[in-house]
Amino acid sequence: MVTITYNGYTLPNTIEKFSLNENEKQVSISCTFLLLSTSAGGLVDLCQEAEEKLTEINKDFTLKLGGVEEFNLSHSANTGFLARPTLTKIANETATKVSRAYQFSLVIQLPFDQTGYDYRREGSFTITYAPSRRRTVSFQCLYTAGGSNSALQNYQAATGGKNWATSVLAALGGNYELVAESIREEQEEKILNATLTYKEILSNQASGTMDVAAIIDPNVNYSVRYAQEIGVSGAGYAAIPATTVSISYNCTISKDVVGTDTDLEEVYQDTVKPWLIEHVWDMLDLGDYSQSGRSYIVQSESKTVNPYNWTISGGLTFIAPNSNSAVIALSESIAISNDKGLTAEKLWDGQDYTYNIYGIGQQKTLNRNISVTKLSSPPAEPPEYNDDSPGIWLLRNRTVRRQIKEFGAGGVSNTQKMRVYFYSFVDQYLYVEPFYSFTVIGEGGLG
Repeated sequence: MVTITYNGYTLPNTIEKFSLNENEKQVSISCTFLLLSTSAGGLVDLCQEAEEKLTEINKDFTLKLGGVEEFNLSHSANTGFLARPTLTKIANETATKVSRAYQFSLVIQLPFDQTGYDYRREGSFTITYAPSRRRTVSFQCLYTAGGSNSALQNYQAATGGKNWATSVLAALGGNYELVAESIREEQEEKILNATLTYKEILSNQASGTMDVAAIIDPNVNYSVRYAQEIGVSGAGYAAIPATTVSISYNCTISKDVVGTDTDLEEVYQDTVKPWLIEHVWDMLDLGDYSQSGRSYIVQSESKTVNPYNWTISGGLTFIAPNSNSAVIALSESIAISNDKGLTAEKLWDGQDYTYNIYGIGQQKTLNRNISVTKLSSPPAEPPEYNDDSPGIWLLRNRTVRRQIKEFGAGGVSNTQKMRVYFYSFVDQYLYVEPFYSFTVIGEGGLG
């Protein structure tokens, strides 16, 4: 004896075969029943009631076999949900004025309450390897409602989807962060499908910290320019070109960790920027080059904060000099002019290109231009020019051009504020033979 009740309606006069199928996902039943009445009008009322009750979705269901209750499934209590009934009229010899046969079938979803799965009915993951062998792990899972919780509540529980994904990642080894999550739940909140995507973390995101909760999917590019050319001067300056480093960075900020949009900039300034500068020495092996030091002078900095997408990006360019007092740029140019001392007077002979020419002796001059860029303090004035000529070069005039700049904002990690001095020394010399006798009169006079 089979007794089926759905939506408060008990099917009468079940006939022919009854089928029941059950698995971990659902229960399905199918049966035929017969409506009987003493009048045509009475049959119409019976059919109307059956069709109204047995076509509504998400209603409670009970099944008794031989008087023993096999199922008592309640949509609201999460013991059985998302019921989908199908009712079909049968056109055969039972279809009379006072009788009508129906085929009734029903499928009801079940909570997946098996121990150890925490209502996760389905779960799988995919590992994708980048050329660097960096792993991206994507999880797909399906959660059901169960107990007093909706499917979303079971998914978000401490034992839910992220906990399951974390346990798998722990078995895989490595460090990961969640970079994407999508959730699709049907309107009754009984079945939920979710996708979680994690990326492997290969490098620290802050000083001493592999994974900073506020920082998601960061990207950074370090580039360095080691100057292999420097000017040489006979004036005694020892120049060492400074290493130039450029950094570009971008990341997404988790709004679950950072409270307000006005705090976005602080993440970059207090966490990201100091680590970028601290890390660059080892990242680029700056110590392999003699011109590099660990005191960095920022030349330029830019940053962009997007409060609508919670992203930050920035760029830094700085120099890493060998010392804080180094000469980092040097050039010297010398121009020597030799005037023959000739005077030409045109002959009054009506001919072209005829002259009386006489000379008073040659005159040789030298112009020297030295440009020096030095950190922290002005460079010393260069000594006067001298070479292996038998005579002497007499300094007639010196012009000094000076420009001072300040680099760096100071107070962040290894960066500092520093003055940079740009000097140019322009000298004019006159060559004097050694047998020539002269006396300096006053300030720069000759006699």
